Amino acid sequence: MPLIPERSLAVDNVLLQVKNLSVAFGNKPVVKNVNFCVRQGEVLGLVGESGSGKSVTALSVLKLVQGATYDAASSIVFDKQSIFDLNDDELCAIRGRDISFIFQEPMSSLNPLHRVGKQIVEILRIHQNMSETQAIRYAVKLLAMTGIRHPKEKFYSFPHELSGGQRQRVMIAMAIANHPKLLIADEPTTALDVTVQQQIIDLLLKLQKKLGMAVLFISHDLNLIKKIAQRVCVMKNGEIIEQGDVEKVFYHPQNPYTKALVSSSVFDKGNDDVLPKGGTVLCGKNLCVRYPVKKNFWGKTLKFNHVLDGMDIELHKGECLGVVGESGSGKTTLAMSLALLNKFSGKVCLNGVDIHALKNKDFRRKLQIVFQDPYTSLNPRMTIKQILEEGLNIHFSQMDKNEKRVRIDAVLKSVELDSSVLDKYPHEFSGGQRQRIAIARSLVLEPEVLILDEPTSALDVTTQVQILNLLKNIQKTRDLSYIFISHDMRVVRYMANRVAVLHNGKVVECRRADAFFQNPYDDYSKELIKASLI
Repeated sequence: MPLIPERSLAVDNVLLQVKNLSVAFGNKPVVKNVNFCVRQGEVLGLVGESGSGKSVTALSVLKLVQGATYDAASSIVFDKQSIFDLNDDELCAIRGRDISFIFQEPMSSLNPLHRVGKQIVEILRIHQNMSETQAIRYAVKLLAMTGIRHPKEKFYSFPHELSGGQRQRVMIAMAIANHPKLLIADEPTTALDVTVQQQIIDLLLKLQKKLGMAVLFISHDLNLIKKIAQRVCVMKNGEIIEQGDVEKVFYHPQNPYTKALVSSSVFDKGNDDVLPKGGTVLCGKNLCVRYPVKKNFWGKTLKFNHVLDGMDIELHKGECLGVVGESGSGKTTLAMSLALLNKFSGKVCLNGVDIHALKNKDFRRKLQIVFQDPYTSLNPRMTIKQILEEGLNIHFSQMDKNEKRVRIDAVLKSVELDSSVLDKYPHEFSGGQRQRIAIARSLVLEPEVLILDEPTSALDVTTQVQILNLLKNIQKTRDLSYIFISHDMRVVRYMANRVAVLHNGKVVECRRADAFFQNPYDDYSKELIKASLI
C-alpha cells in the first residue's frame, strides 16, 4: 500500500490557469470568456445557479465535454502544460492521476455492471501499478475512510445495491485514490446527510493539506463554500460575474446577482407553527425490509441486512412530514416501500385501505414519487412531451390532445419551465432542470400524496427556494400531503410540520418540527442538528 506523499506548499504557485475560456454547442455559447486560476494548496469555490456553466467549465479542464467547440483564444494550462496541446494518450495519463473528478450524479458515473470495489481497484492498478491483493486492501481502506460502514461487504456490492450517499462516497474514494494534484469536486456532498457531509469535508481538507492538493469545489451550498474555500467565483449565464476572497464576496457582494444568491441561502422557519388536523391519509405499520448479504455454497442465506426493522410511520392529510437520517438509514427504502416499489413485510394503507386491495392504476395516480436522481428516473429515449404525456395517457385516457396540452403547459409553468422544452430530451438539460421536469411529471397527475426523495438536492439555492415555495403553494391549493426526505435540515425545517428521524432502520424520534428543532431528545437527533449548523 503506497504512502501518501508530502508535497511542499507554495500558495502563490498557480497550478491551473484558465484564460478566455469560451465553450459552445453548435451555435449556442454556454461558457463565455471565463478567467480564473487555482493555486496549489487552495480551495476555490465555484457557485451559481443550475445551468450557469459551472460543470461545463470544470469538465473543460480535461476536455471531457462531448460535442463542444472551444474558441481559438481559449487557454487552459495545468502544471505548466497546455491542455489543448496534449494528445489523447497524454490526457488519459493525467485523468484520474494528476486531476481527479467527483461527479454530481454517481449512479450515472459508476459502471452498473461491475462491483464498486472492482472499479476502485482498476484505477489503482492502472496508475499505481499495484498487485491485485494490494489494490483490494487499499480500496477497502479508502471505502472505510469515506465513512462507509462494513467496507469489506460493500466492496462487493453493485452500484444499484447502495444508497445515493453510499454511491457518492464510492466516487470520492475513487477520486482520492491516486492522491491527485487537483481535485475537481462537482457537488460532492449533494447526496450526503449532514453528519457524513461533515466527515467527508473534513477528510477532503485533511488530504488536501497532506498532499498539497488544490481543490476546485463546485456547489450550490453557499454555507459550505464559505466554510471550506479561500476564494470563490460566482457564475451566471456562462460568465464569471464576481470573484475574490470568500469574506469579501459573501459579506460585501458587489454584483446584484451575488447579493440575491447570498440572501437566498437563508431559510425562514417555515411550517413550524402550522400542524394540519386532517385524518391519516397514508400509514405504514411494522414495515420490514431485509436483504441477504451472505450466502453459503448452496445458496442458503446466512446473514441479512435489515434496512427497515419494524418501522411505523403516519402521514396526515395536508401535512408535510420531513424524514431525515444518515445515508443508508432507510429513507429511500421507506419511500419505495410506501410507493409499492419494493418488497416488504408489514402493512401500508392509503385513506384507510390496504394498498394491496386497491387497483394498481388507482393507487399509482393517487401516490406519486419524485426520485433523488432525475437523470436515471427520466427515460433518455423519450422527449419531455412524451414523458409528461405518458401518465396522462394511462390515467386520463378520456382526455383529448388539447386538454392534455393545457395541463402540461400549466404544470411546466408552475416549475419555471415553458413549452419550448417539450421536444427536447433529458440529457439536454442541467441537473436542476431535470429535477423540475421530474416534479412536473408527478404533479401532472394531480396526486393526493407526493413522496419527495431529496427533490432539491441537485438545485442551486435560488432555484431551491423557488421549488420549495412552489411545493408549499401547491400543497395549500390542492390539499396535498408530502413525505419530504432530505439530508438538508434547513430545507426540512422550512417545509415540514412534523419530523421523523430514521436511524438503523427505525424511527428514533417523530414529533412537531418546532419542538424537534428547539429541543431534540434523541442523541442521534442532537448530532444531526449540531452538524447542520441551524
